Amino acid sequence: MVLTIKMRGAGIEIGLLKKEKLIDKTSWKDRRDMLERFLPEVDKLLGRNNITARDLQEVRTDIKVNKSHSSYRIVRAAVLSFEMGIREKR
Repeated sequence: MVLTIKMRGAGIEIGLLKKEKLIDKTSWKDRRDMLERFLPEVDKLLGRNNITARDLQEVRTDIKVNKSHSSYRIVRAAVLSFEMGIREKR
């Protein structure tokens, strides 16, 4: 299972791929609430599909926002955490 994260300006989209096919996604506009909203949205997406973070095999990002934005740093920290968990599973 692959978690995809796409950020464009204030828009964010999180998706789940299974065998390269999109099985579910969610999206919203960031209203300076990324810290409170990002991980709960990921959790809801995984839960809707009966998946846990342990089931993830990869995280793919496509982020087109300035690296100085708080939203970028929040998402990047979460991605690094997911990636560390994936590496430790192997």
